[in-house]
Amino acid sequence: MKDHRVNGYLRRILAGILAAGLILAAGCSSTGSHESGGPEDEVSRSESPSESVVPSGSESPSESAAPSGGESPAESITPSESESPSVPIPSEPAPLEPAPWEDASLPPRERVVAYMTALSQVEWTPSEKIDLTKSKKNLMFFPEVQYKGLPYTNDWDGSLEEFRSYLREGVYLGPVTDEECRGVDCSSSVLSAWAVVSTSFDCVWTRKMLPQAGCGTIRVGDYVIPEGSEGTEDIIRANEEQRIYEAYAALLPGDAVVQYTDHGHARMIVGEPDVRRNADGTISGLSSVVTTEIDSRLRSGEGYASCWIVEHTYYFRDLIDDFYIPLTIPELVSGEAPELSLTLNEDNTAETLLAEGGLRGTLESNYRITMVKASVLEEAAGNAGGGSVGVKTVRESLYFPVNNIDLVMSSRMAELSKLNETLDICSLPAGRYVLKLTAKAAGETREVFQIEFEKP
Repeated sequence: MKDHRVNGYLRRILAGILAAGLILAAGCSSTGSHESGGPEDEVSRSESPSESVVPSGSESPSESAAPSGGESPAESITPSESESPSVPIPSEPAPLEPAPWEDASLPPRERVVAYMTALSQVEWTPSEKIDLTKSKKNLMFFPEVQYKGLPYTNDWDGSLEEFRSYLREGVYLGPVTDEECRGVDCSSSVLSAWAVVSTSFDCVWTRKMLPQAGCGTIRVGDYVIPEGSEGTEDIIRANEEQRIYEAYAALLPGDAVVQYTDHGHARMIVGEPDVRRNADGTISGLSSVVTTEIDSRLRSGEGYASCWIVEHTYYFRDLIDDFYIPLTIPELVSGEAPELSLTLNEDNTAETLLAEGGLRGTLESNYRITMVKASVLEEAAGNAGGGSVGVKTVRESLYFPVNNIDLVMSSRMAELSKLNETLDICSLPAGRYVLKLTAKAAGETREVFQIEFEKP
């Protein structure tokens, strides 16, 4: 089931994403680092949607609460033996129009859903086979297959910006191991979307997303959380069915439903619930919500394969049977995103740049920093006003702060020294240059500083 409220809301978002050029985007390579560790977020087969990737446009929910699109899950998507495409030569990224989540004038809920949608829509193919079967059964990606949406991985809590930095004309050239393949899992996808508008949470996987964990999320509705609760089954059992149904009915786009029992899973709400009431005013279990999510199984679509389940309809009765609770973050409730703050704890000057052979200090933000870029521009002759203009980029270095699931706060800090190896200031030929440092957080790209220097 997808009613006009969901269709209209997501149509505007998809139009914005397509206008931003994010479906087949190229980007620069990363020099970031990562440490792995922590529990997995895993969705069991019994509570995963089946049969289809994208729901059809006008049906009511079926008895199985699965959309009726015609595609069937692929346990192992294998390449065609007759196809052997070559990897394109890497090229400079094309300029992009502002993406919807980068527009601070839009409501936070719309920005969050836009980012989640973009995660699910990136089209790519790997330059070589990606074998993640060490941690996930049958999860392999082949060069001969077109994929849509970031890959599923528990070991790297990535971002759209980082994944795109490894794309060249739609070909993924990044790390391919279990530990370093760039991607997201169910919880990190939701959290990376929330990070566009929120500074209030510090959770990194599903158990920490629960309101009782004290990591910044809040419940939707007034359901009771038993003292000492560490999961969601005891929450569901401690509340009357109608109390949970009323909480589901209060969900809005950008909120989430999360379950944690012997495993965990998270889904983002992408449309207002379809609430159906019985004659006595109680809510029917056939009421439904529409969500977008990622899990660890590949499914075949129309010309692509994907780990993403987009705009899938779930009945309230199925959510409660699988112990899902509704939750959100304060910024979505208030409708206000905090102002972005970026501070540097050490000064960088022409003198320190040359004396130390690179940048120094730590950039800190109240938001998750998704990218830091340092560019060295070759300086042209002075202009009529006596100033100087950088006209050619001769060096560029990108850094994506560590997104370790045990060190969530580290993604709000960026050590500028991580940029120095690629910048390699000491090897620059003699001449006049401008070094420009920019950072991206909360969907905003902001210049941190510029340094004019002369290399002897």
